[in-house]
Amino acid sequence: MFSVDNHKNAPLRHIIVAAPGVNCLRGKSFQTAARRGAIELLELLVRSAPQPSSLSSAVPVAMRLVDSRLRMNFMVILLDHGAKGHAVDQALTEAIGETPLDEDLVLYFVNKANDDHHQGQALCNAVKCANKNIVASVIKLPATGDRLAKLDLLLRAGIEQEGRDKALVQEISNESHSDMDIIERLLDRGASCNYDGGKSLELAVSSRNNQLLRCLIDSKCESAILARMLPFAMHNPDMNTRYACMALLLIGGATGDQVSRALVHEIRLLRGQVIKHVVSTPTENEVLKLLLEGNGASLVLASLIPLAMNHAQESRLQILQTLLENGAGGAQVHVALIDAVKQGPHAQPTIDMLLRYHASVNYQSGEAIRIAAAAGQFVHLRLSAPEESQLRVSARGSQSCNADASRADWHKHPGSIQDHALVEHLIKSGGDPNFRSCESVVKATEQADIESLILVTRSKVSHTVFFAAFAAKSTSIDRWQSKLDLLLNIDKILPEGGAAGPAVD
Repeated sequence: MFSVDNHKNAPLRHIIVAAPGVNCLRGKSFQTAARRGAIELLELLVRSAPQPSSLSSAVPVAMRLVDSRLRMNFMVILLDHGAKGHAVDQALTEAIGETPLDEDLVLYFVNKANDDHHQGQALCNAVKCANKNIVASVIKLPATGDRLAKLDLLLRAGIEQEGRDKALVQEISNESHSDMDIIERLLDRGASCNYDGGKSLELAVSSRNNQLLRCLIDSKCESAILARMLPFAMHNPDMNTRYACMALLLIGGATGDQVSRALVHEIRLLRGQVIKHVVSTPTENEVLKLLLEGNGASLVLASLIPLAMNHAQESRLQILQTLLENGAGGAQVHVALIDAVKQGPHAQPTIDMLLRYHASVNYQSGEAIRIAAAAGQFVHLRLSAPEESQLRVSARGSQSCNADASRADWHKHPGSIQDHALVEHLIKSGGDPNFRSCESVVKATEQADIESLILVTRSKVSHTVFFAAFAAKSTSIDRWQSKLDLLLNIDKILPEGGAAGPAVD
């Protein structure tokens, strides 16, 4: 100890390394090194595996060092080698009371302080010093129980709004160890997913984490910010999560021009249905489980109906019932009815179920009736429509029905493989056909996608919409002339829907 007090460096290195007495006199040697500010001496002492109590005894002494950088270096060495307990918490309390505040030292102590010491009094005081980086510092800690306990303590002590919001974004950014418990705790304490233009929502959508996205949407999200997330979801290359994500945003309240842009995007898209390669059994399909938790995501559930139709009837009925009971509807249900009729009388249970959930026999100009009549099959399709209904084509002879059923070009038409259920849902969610000079109407007309055209024109009858449709048809007349039945339909449907003026003339 005499050598340490006199700081004789020549023989000191060998004495310290060889001797086991660095812990004697309750760590007197560490206190002396701290008092003298001898950082090299401290580095030599810690090589001898000192006890935590010896290291902790030097913390109060090191706190009195005037040089802030030297003091910080001392604390890092002492705490990293095992100093802990009351001395560290007391040092944090002292650091908070200093003027000016040594922010780096306070943040370092926050990471090391004991959240159980006097019910975390030192940590609570750290919050009250109004340092915005305190919570962010705790978020950076390794994912342990101590991290959650400290954060909970700090949140209960009272963190300003910006601190909570930043902590939420930072936690979601930490993909390697983000914790749903932490995220839920922050949201419960008022952290807002609207912060920084919805940065937390953007991260959730980009990471394709729909569980996290659902958790964020369940908090108070602004509809405009939800709508801003739609483009990120629409261009998600993972088709298994794309529609689920879009449905969550729409159900959460996304409105405005972004919904209209989504409508244009879906009509422009020329590829087939989503989730083609997923096994659609209720017990194994995680996508289906996710969608069922979406509280009415009928738009996406409908996309699974074609997969259900590929199963044998017994399992098919179970899957269909699950999807239909949870709100699946729209064009996919009507198409499924046509597919079931093609399978003949043995598919009657499937037909009955689809009709029970409002599958329309009017779809595609009564295609289901034509198929049944052309095949000479008796299939019960509830022919209770009025006299003027197109269903009365079933009264025609089989030769006429065969001619009607041979419209192969209709099924090859690119627009027929679009997700018209999504188009319909986007319209119901506020998508405006007038958006960007009726672009959705123009795209549907140019592609001879009559079903989408009917959906967008009927949603908002106006001269502008019908003028755009007629103008687009005139520039793509070759495509329409190759499908004379479609050409006649559009020339009939648009005026009947309310078109008038120079475009019709």
